[in-house]
Amino acid sequence: MKIYEPREKQFNNNGLGTIKPLKCIEKKDRSLDGWCIEVTVSIEYQDMIKQDYIAFVETKEKSGQPFRINNISLKNRIIAFTANHIVFDSERYLLDDVRPTDQTALSFLNYVNERTDTHSPYYVTSDISDRGTSYFVRKTLLDAFMTAEEIFGGVYDIDGFNIALKNHVGNDNGVCVIYGKNIEDMNVNEDWNDVCTKILPEGTNGILLPEKYLLADVQYEQPFTRTVKFDTETENNDGSKISEKEQIVELRKLAQAYLDEHIYPKISYVAKASPDDELCIGDIVHIKHPLCTLSAEVYSYTYDTIAKKVTEISFGNYKPTARRAVASIRNEIDKTNKRITTQEAMIQHQTDLINSQFKNGYVYVDDNEIFILDELPKEKAKNVWRFNMGGLGFSSNGWQGPYLSAWTIDGKFNADFITAGTIQGIELIGNTIKGGKIEGNTTIKVGTDLYVGDNIYLGDQKRNNSKRVFLNEKIYIGLYDFEGSSESGFVVEVGTAELLLTEKRFFVKIGDYIPFFADKETKDSLISGDLNVSGFLDVSKEVRAMGLDVTGHMYVSDEAHMGGNLLTFGDLSAYGEIYAYKDLSVNGNLFVQGKKNRIVKTEHYGMRKLNAVESAECYFTDEGQAVFDDDGKADIKFDPIWLETVSTDKPYHIQLTPYCEVCPWIVEEYADHCVIAGKPNTKVNWHISALQKDYDNVRLEEFIEKGDENDSRKH
Repeated sequence: MKIYEPREKQFNNNGLGTIKPLKCIEKKDRSLDGWCIEVTVSIEYQDMIKQDYIAFVETKEKSGQPFRINNISLKNRIIAFTANHIVFDSERYLLDDVRPTDQTALSFLNYVNERTDTHSPYYVTSDISDRGTSYFVRKTLLDAFMTAEEIFGGVYDIDGFNIALKNHVGNDNGVCVIYGKNIEDMNVNEDWNDVCTKILPEGTNGILLPEKYLLADVQYEQPFTRTVKFDTETENNDGSKISEKEQIVELRKLAQAYLDEHIYPKISYVAKASPDDELCIGDIVHIKHPLCTLSAEVYSYTYDTIAKKVTEISFGNYKPTARRAVASIRNEIDKTNKRITTQEAMIQHQTDLINSQFKNGYVYVDDNEIFILDELPKEKAKNVWRFNMGGLGFSSNGWQGPYLSAWTIDGKFNADFITAGTIQGIELIGNTIKGGKIEGNTTIKVGTDLYVGDNIYLGDQKRNNSKRVFLNEKIYIGLYDFEGSSESGFVVEVGTAELLLTEKRFFVKIGDYIPFFADKETKDSLISGDLNVSGFLDVSKEVRAMGLDVTGHMYVSDEAHMGGNLLTFGDLSAYGEIYAYKDLSVNGNLFVQGKKNRIVKTEHYGMRKLNAVESAECYFTDEGQAVFDDDGKADIKFDPIWLETVSTDKPYHIQLTPYCEVCPWIVEEYADHCVIAGKPNTKVNWHISALQKDYDNVRLEEFIEKGDENDSRKH
């Protein structure tokens, strides 16, 4: 350990000298959560150990690093002190009023680092391209560094005075820990309270996803289903409305992120020995848990710099900190402030407009009314405010009107632009409706045709019940060229049936079937956004949709193209081809009359089809390798997760492939393992097949063709 004076920056000489500590323990946490040393030295070094001097120490992962000496104590001829890494000196540099606005991470850090009350010694870098804004009024430079970490979602990598904000730190070298087995003196904290594997997300004003639920890739024996409300944005920074379609995209993204974050239990390991001496902060440790495999990060360790040994290491998929809780609260405050910004801007605009006009115009009082005019006499005025027993109105075309903005005695209000917090009403009648949403107890009556260029949403905030549009003839959905010789878009022939409209989808309720008739320009195809069908969807030619949600059964005789997800809760029968460019989820049965292929990209032969292996019964398989002991015995223990999917109390099949000329044999079979015998000290490959649980009596079931009068699903 070398000691330097407080102002040293280079550390490329011997400084005040070298000392040999009796103890030097390095404690390091992730990012700016903490990095310090605890040191004891002999009394002979008393002249070198002073407040704010710098101890330069060889650390576990960053070689020599400077630490600022603090909290010195003397007892029994032993000097003890602690020292924080030099990066925490940033708490001594102040920001009076510094406001980085819409800047990249690097620009943000440079902006605050260059505006401290005294010159900052730090050099900052970043590989994050996101942009952010924040205000620092009478804050420290350390506050700014921490805030930048929260805004940009990065993590700091510190080396001396060099501060790098990165997307991530650490590596994945395949280090694996078997739950509770291969580390001594391990304390494990496990929290399942926030686990979620199925989510019903709800956005601002009760917006739901067309598919309603999102499922995680991992499912446990017991369900973990949650309804979670998300604060989706309804307005842009300029005050313009965000469409419901865009809000749904944001809601799906937020919900998926929530699932990804809460799919696994929160587990924290504190061990007295490291599973690998080379592990550093941010490195990945794979935890083999009985129910799942978790990827955990190393977030702290304690390192004896003299013995060069890790004496304690902590890793897990969660580490709560007060700073992150404060960041969450700050984000909620920012969202609330953003929501009120638009209305405040309109109030300020109107206030400025009224204040700027107080010297202009003329007040003219007649026998029973008041005029405010831009010119006298009133017959020459163009801009006129008029107030009498009929109401209050404004005309830009003279005192006799027309009054295009008015509030009249019969309770009617007419204006070109309205900004309001809440509008409640019973009936809305008009020609054109633009903007965000119409909600509440609203009635739209359509006598003949309804033309929709984008989306219609009618329903309450909980989305439990859809409102209805009653049509006598047709609904047209799509874009149109009415002046041309033909219409484009799609026509749903509904006659006098009900059309149920909800967010991004529609139901046509005619008996059991959903027939779609395209116009002559788009014959045999249906092109739409997300499509939800509550009964049968019978695709006789081709359907193209961004997403498809079928609550009943779906039959495809030719082709179906889905740019989004395909979800069917009933049976899916594919006689032709289905192109699902995202996920295909079938909660019922999947019937395929053609092939089932997995598409694999090869290095030299392009995209190739691999065929699924079929069997007469519902078998699940597993395989592995065993080694015979000196007595020629081996015990094959079946995977406990796999065992919960099969019925091993029924006969199962074991195939053995030896690595020698002696044929192995099965000695004993049990529900959770089997004992085999063979040539001592040789390897053997094994393969097991067992019937799926609850399907152990299923064998070569009859399939009823679509259209068969005995098909109960059609009645």
